[in-house]
Amino acid sequence: MGRSVVRAAVVTVVAAVSMQVAPAAAATVEVPCTGTVGDAGKLAAAVKAVKPGTPTTIELKPGCEYNMKGKPALESRKGMRLTIEGREATIADPKLVVRPGGELTVRGLTLRGEPRNARETGNAIVNIGGTVAVDRSTVKDFSPTGGGIIHQVPRAGGRLTVTHSTIRDNTSSSDSDSGGAALGAAITVQSGNATIDSSIISDNHTRGATGGIVIGESAVGTIKDSTITNNGDDRGIAGGIFVGSSATVTGSKITNNKAKHGGGISNRGGTTTVQNSVIANNSAAETGGGIFHWAGTVSIDGQSKIAGNTARDGGGIGQHDTNSKSALKIHQSWVSGNTAEHLGGGMYLTNSYNTATYELSQLWLVNNTAGKDGGGIYADTSRPFDKTFIEEWKGNKPNLCAGNRGPLCED
Repeated sequence: MGRSVVRAAVVTVVAAVSMQVAPAAAATVEVPCTGTVGDAGKLAAAVKAVKPGTPTTIELKPGCEYNMKGKPALESRKGMRLTIEGREATIADPKLVVRPGGELTVRGLTLRGEPRNARETGNAIVNIGGTVAVDRSTVKDFSPTGGGIIHQVPRAGGRLTVTHSTIRDNTSSSDSDSGGAALGAAITVQSGNATIDSSIISDNHTRGATGGIVIGESAVGTIKDSTITNNGDDRGIAGGIFVGSSATVTGSKITNNKAKHGGGISNRGGTTTVQNSVIANNSAAETGGGIFHWAGTVSIDGQSKIAGNTARDGGGIGQHDTNSKSALKIHQSWVSGNTAEHLGGGMYLTNSYNTATYELSQLWLVNNTAGKDGGGIYADTSRPFDKTFIEEWKGNKPNLCAGNRGPLCED
């Protein structure tokens, strides 16, 4: 009797194991092409047919262009694990949408917009709480009326990763006067997380918002080993990068961007960390050619260089006074060769509310120029500085420091 019970139990366990569902096998779908003209209809059908839970790779023909004008959006919905393998193909006028719980990888592909005939918002990729990876791809020639070319929307979370890719020559009509402060021409991340790694963000422009990358008030961004160059315009609130929450920039070059405030980086209430990076040859029509700091925390470390930037005030760094707490921390870095038309060639610091704090050490402050005063630093603050934090301070014109008359100003 006992043996029968044991045998029955074993049979039951084996049966239960055999009934477990095996992981779905991966699927591959190849979309045809005639000459260099890809079949856009079959591409749309292939994406629509992807089954949740089945990892699916859609392969495009090398050198072909699939024009999606007039076709439905390509969507990755909950449970879908979709990869579009470009193999140097192009999708023209696309709109890719990732819904909550969906996954999309774009690899080896060019996404090309139709800037004179942008439909809907003109975004290339919209992430609504899913996971998006752009790898070894180019995104260019889009002209959205709102958000970035790649747009991770507010309050949805989501994850964006851009690696070894180029996002260039895009134009957004977003205006900071109409809410464009949190929008960027290239990448806008308003919630969730984003990593930009080993990529180029270049020649993206807006009417008055941000040219390059926006890390919004509910997002966390990491930018490493990348180049952010020639973005923005002189009316914008940021040229290269806007930070409203938290961003870390490591091993990157932020060059030749321009804005009204913050040609390279504009930190507005967020926490921006710059490590081992170069912020050079950026310009601002008003304040902060290299970096504009308005509340929050800016930390510059790891032998970073703020060099050759220009602005009306604060050629290298411009910190505007607010009644909110703000902190500027610079360690083991260079502020050199920057120019201000008016005040603070290297740095322009204001603190009339007495809420700002400064932690400066091992700073090389050299060859900066101001048209009126404070070649090295214009420090309009009641908190005096100690000149011992400067490792070297030669060549600043017309003087090292002006504004407050603490020990630092005694050249």
